[in-house]
Amino acid sequence: MHDIQRIWQRVAAIEETACSHDGRVSASVGARGELRTLVLDPRVYRDRDTRALAKSVVDTIAEATRHARCRVLDEMAPLLARDDVDTRTDLAFGPLLHHLTSRGR
Repeated sequence: MHDIQRIWQRVAAIEETACSHDGRVSASVGARGELRTLVLDPRVYRDRDTRALAKSVVDTIAEATRHARCRVLDEMAPLLARDDVDTRTDLAFGPLLHHLTSRGR
């Protein structure tokens, strides 16, 4: 059980940041992809293309989320069967931890 708790603590502390290709958008997310910070460079106000800005924000958050997911999977790998770790792995931590605890890991 202690291994699960240590891994859970490391997972809970995960934060990943990504920057847009032009450096005008920066986003940090937590282990579940929850947005923690969003920074817009003042230069974004020079361009009136709001659709491009919105796409840049969404893409940057998605990139940070991909990085966070990879880190979570790396942390959780010792607790999961090899076949359980893929892009479809459900990282809803409550049910996952309950499942692992019930398996005695």
